[in-house]
Amino acid sequence: MKIDDLDAISRASFERFLADAGEIERHNREVAEVWDAFRNDRPTRVPVQAGGVSWKHLVMADPAASFRSYYTEPEVTARLQATSAMLTANIISDDMPRIEPERFAAFLDYWPFSDEAYWGAEVVFLDRQQPKLRRLFETEKIPPEEIEIPDPFESGFMALVSKQHESLSRVAREMVLFGRPFDPKINVGCMCTTYGVFNTAVQLRGVGLFMDVMDDPAYVTALTRKMAHGYAHRRRAWAERYRYAPPPPSIVYDHGVDMLSLEHYERLLVPVYRELKEMLGAEKYDACIEHCGRGEDVIRYKHKHFGINDFHNLNAAFLDLERLRCDLGPEVQMGVTICPEIVHSGPPERIRAAVKELLTPDLKGTGRLYVTICSHDYPEAPFEHIIAFHEAVKEYGQY
Repeated sequence: MKIDDLDAISRASFERFLADAGEIERHNREVAEVWDAFRNDRPTRVPVQAGGVSWKHLVMADPAASFRSYYTEPEVTARLQATSAMLTANIISDDMPRIEPERFAAFLDYWPFSDEAYWGAEVVFLDRQQPKLRRLFETEKIPPEEIEIPDPFESGFMALVSKQHESLSRVAREMVLFGRPFDPKINVGCMCTTYGVFNTAVQLRGVGLFMDVMDDPAYVTALTRKMAHGYAHRRRAWAERYRYAPPPPSIVYDHGVDMLSLEHYERLLVPVYRELKEMLGAEKYDACIEHCGRGEDVIRYKHKHFGINDFHNLNAAFLDLERLRCDLGPEVQMGVTICPEIVHSGPPERIRAAVKELLTPDLKGTGRLYVTICSHDYPEAPFEHIIAFHEAVKEYGQY
C-alpha cells in the first residue's frame, strides 16, 4: 500500500505504525512458525489475536465521521471497511498474517445490536458512539406466546438492513478503492449469528429478567425459548435467500449467564439450548465460546456437558485463570486477556506490567494458550496501546 492512497486523517493517525515490506515478510514467516508450533503442542511462545485497525478507530480519528453514517450510508460503510482492511494488512499489531486483499469483502455490520433490533427494539443512531436501544419489555412484561417472530427482511429495523444490503451490493459493484475492486457478494454473516438467546432476552427485558429468575422462572425460559426460535428462523432465511454458507451456529454462546447461579443456568437455560441445537440441526455444540465476565462454574459446565474445548476472551480481572487452567485440563484451549481499562487508559508501561503478571508459568502450562484483545472494543484507546500489548506478550509469553 502506498501511503498516498490513504486519506489525510488516516495517514496522520496511522502512518507511524506502517510496516515496510521486509518487516511484513519477517512477521508472516514468524507467525506461521508460532501457530504451527501452537497447533502441534510444541509451543514456542503464546500467540496473540487482536483484530487490527477497525473502522471504529477511523471514525474516532475523524471528527467529521460518525457511527451513524457507517451504519446507514453504504458508501461510507464500504470505504471504512476497505481502509480498515488495508491498514490492518500493513500494521503489525498481533500474530495474524499480514496480506493485502486482492478485492475487498463488504459485509453487513450491526454489532452488537442486531439481535434485539430484529425483535423491534428501537435503534437510536448516534454520531460519536454506538447506537442506543430502547428496551421493548422493560416496563411491560408481555407473555412470550403473544410475541410474534418478526419477518427477517421487512419488519421494522430489518427493512433498513435489507435496504442497506441492496445499496451496499450496488456500491460493491461500482466502487474501486486502493486500486482494488470489491467482491460483489455481500457477507451477510451478521444476520446469521447471535450474541446469545438469553442475552437477547436480557437486552429486551432489562434487569427485570433477573428479577424474573426468582419471581417467575418459567417466564425466563419461555422468553429465551422465543428468542431461540426467532434466531433459528432469521439464520435460515438469510442464509437461504443470499446462498450464504454460515459458520457453525451459536447455541450455548451467551452473555449475561455469568449473572446466574449454576442451578438457574441448568434449570432455566440448558433445556432451551438443547432445543436450539435440534432446531438448527447441529451435530455438536459451539466449537469455541467467547466468555465475558465472571461465572467460572458456567465455564466448567460448558466444558463438561457441552464438550466445549476452546474458551475465548477469558479476563484475568474477573476470573481465576490459573485455577481454571488446572480444572479444565491441558487439552482445553484458553484465550485470555487483561482488564479492558488497562488497555484503554495505559500507559504502555502499565500494559506491559499487566501482561507480565498474566502470563505465569502455571497459566502457560504446556501450551494451548493464546492471548486475545478485541481492538474494535477500544476505538478511543491510542493505537500504541494495542501494539504495546502485542509486544509485551511476545516478550513475556516465551516458553
